[in-house]
Formats: sequence, structure tokens, C-alpha cells
Amino acid sequence: MKEVLLLYIEKNKKIVRFVLSGSSATTVDLFLLFFLTDIFGFWYLHSALFALSISFFVSFYLQKYWTFEDERMSVKTRQMLLHFLVACMNLTLNTLGLFLLVDLVRVHYLVAQLIVVSILGMGSFLIYNIIIFKKSINEVKQAQ
Repeated sequence: MKEVLLLYIEKNKKIVRFVLSGSSATTVDLFLLFFLTDIFGFWYLHSALFALSISFFVSFYLQKYWTFEDERMSVKTRQMLLHFLVACMNLTLNTLGLFLLVDLVRVHYLVAQLIVVSILGMGSFLIYNIIIFKKSINEVKQAQ
């Protein structure tokens, strides 16, 4: 069983790393959301906006350097800009989804955040893999 699990992880390393990186960024996001909302008494949407901003940097650096193993400095600015655009899109969809689930469906704000972030994560992986951190065939060959 252990060998099968290790083989699966190795075969799907990028997905496993994406999930772990995303989970780390989500942990930062949820911690800040909870801390700012329940400890400091901020409105949950303001807390969510701030928390997502901080988790953006956690996500970018983990995704670039660990998940997608992209050491290219020449495209870092472009990648960060594209990552930022995805984050803005996610921020908009996150805020809308959070509002709908909390205020209309009456889901607890932390559970709602987990649901929304999970859905947005799937779309983000595709964008990161296909567009933002995609390497050319020559770059892949040089890395091997």
C-alpha cells in the first residue's frame, strides 16, 4: 500500500504540490479570516479581502518555486502580474461566493470560505499549469 501511495504521489507530483501549496496559502487565508473576524471583530468580507491579499504572496512563491519548479527570473514579473490577475478574478469570485453562501444560504463563513476556495483552486491550477508557469519545450529539455 505504501509503495502504491508513493508511486501515485511521484506520478502526480505537481498536483500534490499544488494541493499542499494551496492548502498552505488557504491556511494563512483562513487563519487571518478567523483572527480578524472573531478576535478583532472586523466584518467578515473585510477580513476576507485582507486575508486573501496576504495569501496571494504565499501562493505565488510556493506555486512558482515549489509546485511548478520554475526558477526563471526573466519571466517572474510577467508571472506575478498574471498570478495577480488570477488572484483579482478569484478575489471577485471569492467575495461574491462568500456573500452568497453566508448571507443567502446561511452557511457559516468559515465553511463557506472553504467551499469557495476549493472551487477556485481547481480553476487556478489549470490556468497556472497551462498559461502562467508553462515552460517551452526547449526549457523543459534544458532542465533535464
